This record gives sequence, structure tokens and C-alpha cells, in this order.
Amino acid sequence: MPNSGRWPGRVIMVSVREGTAIGLKLPLPHDTWRSAGPVYLVPMMFRRTRQDAGAATSRPPSWPTSQVEELGAVTAQRGELVLIDFGLLFLWSGESEPALDPDHVGEQVATRANSAIDFQILGEHPVSAGRSTGLAAAAGRYVFDIPAGEADEIGDLVVSRAREHGFDVRVEPIARMPHRTRVARLLDDSPDGAEVRFGGPWAIAVRGLPAGRPLRVRGARMPADSPYHARWQSVWVETSERPPDRSEDVGYVLVDEARLAFADPDALTAWRTGEPTDGLADLAFWGRDADVLAGRLGAGVLSDGSHGWADLSAADAVQRTRELAHARQSEDLRFAFDFRPHDDHYRLITMARSAPTESASVEIAGNLVCGFFTTWGDGAFPVRRDLAADGTLCRLRVEVGAPEIVERQRNLEDRWFKASAATDG
Repeated sequence: MPNSGRWPGRVIMVSVREGTAIGLKLPLPHDTWRSAGPVYLVPMMFRRTRQDAGAATSRPPSWPTSQVEELGAVTAQRGELVLIDFGLLFLWSGESEPALDPDHVGEQVATRANSAIDFQILGEHPVSAGRSTGLAAAAGRYVFDIPAGEADEIGDLVVSRAREHGFDVRVEPIARMPHRTRVARLLDDSPDGAEVRFGGPWAIAVRGLPAGRPLRVRGARMPADSPYHARWQSVWVETSERPPDRSEDVGYVLVDEARLAFADPDALTAWRTGEPTDGLADLAFWGRDADVLAGRLGAGVLSDGSHGWADLSAADAVQRTRELAHARQSEDLRFAFDFRPHDDHYRLITMARSAPTESASVEIAGNLVCGFFTTWGDGAFPVRRDLAADGTLCRLRVEVGAPEIVERQRNLEDRWFKASAATDG
């Protein structure tokens, strides 16, 4: 089952060389989340194929009005939006220097990440030079989050790869750049869109949306004759009622918690992780021995079907957590548990789980943020700008049901059911 995404091991470490993502959860078929139990982290390869916005165009899809659903609304006070996995916002530094908490990611990962270095590329056409390197850590004229022990090697690699493409550049270290600042700087160079790396994963940022008014977030599901007809094909922020004439690629947004949100970057700075808005928390557990444990401890059933307790005070939550930890360690019981403070993540996810669109909008620091479940689990999803004939932005769209995602799902299900049949046999 999906969890809150705040606990040790649930961080993505991405190789600065070739975009190798280490620690992505194995994506299981969407309808097996509840039966699969805890989802273990496994190595998975992903090579980035898009680093510049607008280089590839295509015809935008269209749907009958009857097939378009309303997911919520979002505001972009300065005309900027970020599309991000909001289950990973414990990694987002806002206006502070990036720093990972050892309690979230483990001491070894935190030490390595917090000693990292950022570079700026200087010289001839630095933005194009950075893109030409093909390195996962390179974002326009910047290179982010380089482990201190590899700084010289990576700096030399950036320069050599750029020179292979005809760019005469050098790199210099700069102060660690806060994630909110990364959004602004990257959009200064690429206002049509940029991938923004934060602690391993990356989000998408775009500038040029209508500012200061609610924008509709809409979606369309897969075709009725598809075996995945109940899942989203596309979800978008609608910025104009004009018909789109063409689509431009922006990049990919990385998802590791099966959820996404359109948000103003200042709302992400104000987002509260682990800080209950009402002083309360839920505690959930599930797994092989969960039923036995629930009967012994008098636990109820929560709204997502797991066992546990809702609306606990801080003191009660700590006591119950100790009871669960003791039972697992001393009795060799098999189950997983999840502490869920009533923070902004909890507020949004609770509303989304009860909605037929699996989506919701919440207000954060005066901004509307719209979150939704991908319905495809995790992955790297393509993001596109749909434009009118004169270049006016009509939609900022994530194609969660892209052909490569559908193909991946078919392959996973084929392997899953073959493995199940072999086990049953």
C-alpha cells in the first residue's frame, strides 16, 4: 500500500553521470497495492532523454467534453507552477540550503548529501553547454548536488563533455542553492519549462501561466476500450479556452509515491511536513500478522483499509508506536506501520482518497494546491505545454498514461501474473 513517504530508505539517489536512479520502488499493478503488502526498494535504471523544453513538438490530444473531469483548482501568484510528487516534499528545502534529515534518509545518505557541492558553468553559451553534457545533475548553466569527493572528477567531466559539443566553458563552485531559488534561476534561463532536481528526484517548473486567479485542473481517462480505462491518460492545468494547435515537450517529472501536485513554488516553501495542523496524528499498520495484532491491541480500521488508530494525541501516538515496534522486534511478527501526522500532506491525501477523481485542492499560504494520484503508480511521466496557433499557452499537461507507461504496465502485469501462477503451481 502507498505510505506517507517520510521514512528511512524512501529517498532516491540519482547518479550524477548517467541518471541512474537508485532506490525506486518496484512499480506494481495499480490494483495490487493493497494486497502486495510493503513495497521494497530495488535498483532501477532510468536514463534521462529530455533536458531542454520545446525541442520536440507533436499534435495535442483532444477529448469530448463529456470525457473531461474536474480535479480541482490551482493558483500561480507570479505565473509560475511546479509539478511535483508531493509525497517527496520532505526533501524540499524551500528558501533554505538543501539539507536532508538523517531521521528520514539515514545517517550515511544524509552525510553524503549534505556535504554536496553545486557548480555554475561559465563561458560560451553556458545553458546550451550544460544541456549538451547529458548528465543527470546538469540543469542548464548549473550542476547540482555533486558529492564532495567527486567534485573535481564531475567538474572535469562537465567541461570535457561540453567541449566535445563545441562549447568553451569552465565550472566554478557556488553556494548551495535552495530549491525555491533553483526554480527561479532555471526559469530565468528556460521560462517554457525546466526540470528541477531536489535531493535526488526532480520536478517540473514552468513560467508564463495566468497569475493571481484560480486555474482549473482537469483530466481525461484512458479510452473506454482500454483495459486501463479507469486510469488517467492526461491531467492538465487549463490556462486558456482556446483550442490547442501543438504540444511542446518540457521534460519528465519523477514520481516515487504514486501522487503528483500542481503548486505555486511559494506554496511549497510554506508546506508543512511532520507538523500537525491540529496537534493530532494517525497510526496505521498492515501486513501478514496485522489482523492478529489488531485484535490484541484493540485497533480499528482506518479509511484506507489498514488497521490502526485515528486522531491520536502526540503522547498516545508515541506510546502506540512503541507498542508496535516492541511487538515486531520481540515476537517476530510481520507487519509494517506508518506514523501519519495531520500535516499538509495528510490533509491533501485524506481528501484525495475520498474523492471519485482521487484528487483534491487545499489552500497553502494563500495559494491553491491541487494534488492527485497518478493511478499508474510510480515512474517518470512526460510533461508538455499545449499551445494555440499563436503560441498562447492553453494547457500544462502531464501524460500519465503515455504509451511508454502503458507498455511498462503491461510488462509488469505479465511478469506479476506469471510469477503468481508459478507460485500457485
